Amino acid sequence: MKRTRQLPTHRNILEWLNHPWPFTWFVIFFSLFGLLFIFDASVPDSLRTYGNSWHFAARHSVWLAIGLTVYLFLGTIPSQIWQKAAPWLFGLAVLLLFIVLIPGVGVRLQGAQRWIMLGDIPIQPAEITKLALIVFFASWLSRHQRFAPFLFFSALISTLILAQPNMSTAVILFSIGAVMYFLAGGNLKPLFVFLAISLVAGIALIFGAEYRRERLMTFINPASDPLVKSYHIRQITIALGRGGWLGQGIGLSKQKQHYIPEAANDSIFAVYAEETGFIGSLFLIGLYVLLLGTGVEVAKSQKEPFQFLVAAGITTWFAMQILINLAAMVALLPLTGIPLPLVSYGGSAYVSSLAGLGILFRLIREQTMPKRKSALKTRSTQSSSSKKLVRRL
Repeated sequence: MKRTRQLPTHRNILEWLNHPWPFTWFVIFFSLFGLLFIFDASVPDSLRTYGNSWHFAARHSVWLAIGLTVYLFLGTIPSQIWQKAAPWLFGLAVLLLFIVLIPGVGVRLQGAQRWIMLGDIPIQPAEITKLALIVFFASWLSRHQRFAPFLFFSALISTLILAQPNMSTAVILFSIGAVMYFLAGGNLKPLFVFLAISLVAGIALIFGAEYRRERLMTFINPASDPLVKSYHIRQITIALGRGGWLGQGIGLSKQKQHYIPEAANDSIFAVYAEETGFIGSLFLIGLYVLLLGTGVEVAKSQKEPFQFLVAAGITTWFAMQILINLAAMVALLPLTGIPLPLVSYGGSAYVSSLAGLGILFRLIREQTMPKRKSALKTRSTQSSSSKKLVRRL
């Protein structure tokens, strides 16, 4: 009797990706895939500003090389070292967030003071803070779940980022912390009360700043000022509509010809969707589903609370940025300036993303490393607390 050959399922693919080098090749493919479309989307701006169609792609390729180097380097560092270094990383993040607010040190662009210049290289401390906060909370929450200190740490970081101002990043960071607190088994009642208070405070912050208020009003009524306030989102929706099922073809986007602002950065999905259509968009979303699914599998397979919370925090970070960016592109949320991981042009955000994936790479490696019997015994005695955390995931 002939055996019928079964097609690979999503479970088979996730199991395959939950190995060090398949995961690494997937990350490299995703990074090069993003570089291709960064070049494609940035050609008009590169030619107009620098007279060279390769300018932004060449600059991003440097960040890609740095990011992949960081990724591979972090794959050699045992996760226990991250746990020990967590307080120092948190302190460094707080220090950088203070420094960026110092006049003359932090660089102010378009009304926001979010960057520190190292020569001609812009560094955005808020992006570095994302990973530092995840590692710190994973270390602290694996030992404590007290709400008051958790609230203090979260409020400190959020306040410093709101002072830049950068409300969208502050919301993402607090949300990541809240998810990790939940997964660590923290008391949910004070968390939900504070989330309700934060929602009211967030609405007050939106209406208290003119640019945020205008952004919200534009989202509610996109036809109110199509040539100024709602220009950006209207150009994005035109690009999505032009994409249809199969797209206009790679390189043939019209909206990237100085119509869509930040075409290679926050709005790159609109250019991608115009050129590859609905089918191409599903392919990109499928890559993200595989990435997030692998993150969930890595988290579920951890035997220690710290490693579990690190993997869960990194996965939550990527999931939130992907959802917020794509939701803004299809007008389900106001435009926020959140980049699309591994696809948007950038420096600090891109390297930080690959650093986060590098830690996942290390956790995958540690799963496959031969362990001594004594280590296995110790691990088995500690695994019950981790199992409790996995139930919430």
